[in-house]
Amino acid sequence: MPSAAMRGGNFSQILPTVITDFTNNQPFAGNIIPASRLDAISQKLLEFYPASKSTGIRRWSPNYLALQNNVTNKNQFTTRLDFVESTKSSWFGRLAGMTNTF
Repeated sequence: MPSAAMRGGNFSQILPTVITDFTNNQPFAGNIIPASRLDAISQKLLEFYPASKSTGIRRWSPNYLALQNNVTNKNQFTTRLDFVESTKSSWFGRLAGMTNTF
């Protein structure tokens, strides 16, 4: 779960990862996305996700944990299955995981 700071666009705690502006391919200064650039709809959707109870970054992202622990073998996978039952009914499922342990 993203921290309260991340919900507001402040990603400074995840350095050395750089947050890049896709409109001009330049990094955001200090890894902080200005509030004016945050989508209003996405901000409202955050109300439906619980706030993070963790104060540390290590529980936020397995990929970041792998970087911190100098893990070079990051065997990850993501798969999606789509099933169209009829014109009025379709289903999908997604599975993601990692094969190495930390």
